[in-house]
Amino acid sequence: MKKMTLQEMQKHNASRNGTVYIGFKGKVYDVSESPLWKTGTHKKRHKADEDLTAAIVSAPHDEDVLEKFPIVAELITEPKPNAPKGLLKLLLNQHPHPVSVHFPIALIMTAAFLTLLGWLLNRAPVMHTGFFNLILGTMATPVAYGTGYLSFHFNYGHKWTKTFRMKQILAIIVFIFAILAVISGSIAYTKMIEGGFFRNAYLVLTVFLLPPLVGATGYLGGTITFPRK
Repeated sequence: MKKMTLQEMQKHNASRNGTVYIGFKGKVYDVSESPLWKTGTHKKRHKADEDLTAAIVSAPHDEDVLEKFPIVAELITEPKPNAPKGLLKLLLNQHPHPVSVHFPIALIMTAAFLTLLGWLLNRAPVMHTGFFNLILGTMATPVAYGTGYLSFHFNYGHKWTKTFRMKQILAIIVFIFAILAVISGSIAYTKMIEGGFFRNAYLVLTVFLLPPLVGATGYLGGTITFPRK
């Protein structure tokens, strides 16, 4: 099998000669027949003139999607200086961010639902259960942020796009509001039904502000993993 450098592979990116080659795990695949690669860019993010090993490993689909495409060469590349190794590489291969980020999302949304339900039914125990979910969701948030940074740095090449910037800003706002909600709920814990400033602040933060913010943050995360065509 012939050998091909990254520079030689970059000549096959649809715009130059109509063919589309991508690199993966030391092999060059001809994906010219794939409608997803007809422009030379997949999902508005992955370019054909790049070694996509890290991107495909972290993608929502398995690498067996490449089995139907012919291997045309062996790719010669230099290892990236910031490539993950050892335990870090093993951790990233388990997709830690998609796993960990679901915990704060689910817990905060559950907290909003139970808090609203308890408020409407005038049931303090239900509101207390929502409050405990909020505490757990707030505690899980830094873990999701940590795994998100690792994924952003290693899997997405630390490319500070507009989507990543917006997602990070919203994520910070969510964490601040969640902490304020926990503080307000702690002060008003024994007066969830009676009301008062801190109970009302907890109610507004948990029911009316956090859910749309969490939803918007999750939506942006979804557009990163599944970009629009």
